[in-house]
Amino acid sequence: MMNDLLKSWLSRIRIVMIGTTLPANIGSAARALHTMGLDDLVVVNPRLPIDDSSYANAAGAGILLDKACITKDIKHAIGDCTLIFAASARSRQMPRPVLTPSMAAQVALKQL
Repeated sequence: MMNDLLKSWLSRIRIVMIGTTLPANIGSAARALHTMGLDDLVVVNPRLPIDDSSYANAAGAGILLDKACITKDIKHAIGDCTLIFAASARSRQMPRPVLTPSMAAQVALKQL
């Protein structure tokens, strides 16, 4: 069972998915979040809504889909966030530092 400090820290983490193509991917993400003790999911401008394939892929994490925030505006998704990390499967040319997951964790821990 998670201790209260860990639960408190995890409750401050929001996962934002932008422009998802397949509803099943949203369900898969919800399953992964649930496994890690995360529960704040926001989906920005999905091409298709959450559907039965989302719930099938959530495999027990349907409650995250039930409470997921769906919005068309990224400002709404991250407007109250104080530290934001972005990840992509595609290579990007951005004027921002690239961090490994370990480096990002160290930055996040400094925010506590």
